Amino acid sequence: MGTIVSPVEELAQFAARNSEGDPPTVVVAGCGRGRTVDGLLEHGVDAYGFDISPDALADAETSPDRLEQCDLEDPELVDRLRTSFDVERIDVFYTEQVLSLLAPDVADRVTAQLRADDAVGRCVHRIAPMPPAAAQNGEFDATDRSVSEWKAQCDPDGEDVWLSVGEQFQKSD
Repeated sequence: MGTIVSPVEELAQFAARNSEGDPPTVVVAGCGRGRTVDGLLEHGVDAYGFDISPDALADAETSPDRLEQCDLEDPELVDRLRTSFDVERIDVFYTEQVLSLLAPDVADRVTAQLRADDAVGRCVHRIAPMPPAAAQNGEFDATDRSVSEWKAQCDPDGEDVWLSVGEQFQKSD
């Protein structure tokens, strides 16, 4: 029987395989309170995160120098993060269940912008099977799409890695 690997450990392993540096650098979009950032740090990854919510970041236990309040839609996002975190390259840019909070055309523009930036190595997008409860309750808009629908909209050439919550990386990733 195989070893069970947590999603964070799997992301750390993916980053190590796809890194130009040692340790690999990963930025987590939609990091909330920083749990994924903390988990990646525990696995030897140079990890950082950002979120649009100042409240989520204020409650984080992660070191404040590893977190930033930013908007995924910011056209200068990668440069802003590289400056803020003092990194030359982002080996893996990980969107953690945040694309569904964007309109599909905006998500398409954001993911294309990330792929086009030479300072970003690989992009990994984890898609929630359902929008957050707050969106379901009408507190904000969210787009309910499957992983394959998001991929078809935002990445028809298959350059990025697209995963649903709970789905593991493929050996070829």
